[in-house]
Amino acid sequence: WRGSIDPNDPKTIIREHREASKSELVFRASPEYKILYSLVNEQQNELEIDIHFGFKLIIRGGVIMETIRSVLHYYGENGNYVWVQFYRHFLMSAYGVLFAAVVAIPLGIFMARRRKLSAWILTLANIIQTVPSLAMLSMLMLVMGLGTNTVVLALFLYSLLPVLKNTYTGILSVDQFLLESGKAMGMTKFQIMRMVELPLALSVIMAGLRTALVVAIGIAAMGTFVGAGGLGDIIVRGTSVSNGTSIILAGAIPTALMAVVADFIMGWIERRLSPVKKKTRKQTVEQAA
Repeated sequence: WRGSIDPNDPKTIIREHREASKSELVFRASPEYKILYSLVNEQQNELEIDIHFGFKLIIRGGVIMETIRSVLHYYGENGNYVWVQFYRHFLMSAYGVLFAAVVAIPLGIFMARRRKLSAWILTLANIIQTVPSLAMLSMLMLVMGLGTNTVVLALFLYSLLPVLKNTYTGILSVDQFLLESGKAMGMTKFQIMRMVELPLALSVIMAGLRTALVVAIGIAAMGTFVGAGGLGDIIVRGTSVSNGTSIILAGAIPTALMAVVADFIMGWIERRLSPVKKKTRKQTVEQAA
């Protein structure tokens, strides 16, 4: 860095030039700078720290802007490739959670009917959940080989626990008074399950699906190590080149956005399916009137 401070002029302009970004840095000294400069002989460290701290913040801002430009440039040059990997990533996550829902929801209902077996089934699902994702993919790869099927099966196994546990909890949380009322009306067990238990437990089940989908989106990025593609390909490509921060962010940002949007949409569906509806202020006023 090059620059100078005129002790006689509090409005001195310090101009610095950074060769890496070809950007000019302009900083106007305040009247307090004159005081600091007069103490430079006695408190030189303090002045140097203040100037360095100011420059440090501005340097970081320049690096951030340069990184953003690099990410946008990467999207401009490889937009179609990023979109294909984004679509592939989402499909792997969605299929894994969908297959888990097909298995875990009926199994959760069965567990609510046979509570003695619930502890064993939940323990098995917990054990599966504790296996690291890379180890799980490696073990499944030995059986199924490379490709998307290995990742979908791994996501299926990881999605079992949240869906299974929430289904089990949701069914058990239904008020027994409502079940007895259904029996008194002459409903069969299947009718009670379809018309009473499932509608009341649906929001809790959706919460499990919401958690499973967000977790699956994160784990699906590991699919690149078994040749499944997805946004993890872009992230790993960035780690294998020098100064690949922008490439890593080009894969990490869509992954994070996908998880946030999925969580928001699933949360909205969960609130819509909730049996307890929050009254709006307008409805409250109308009922009071």
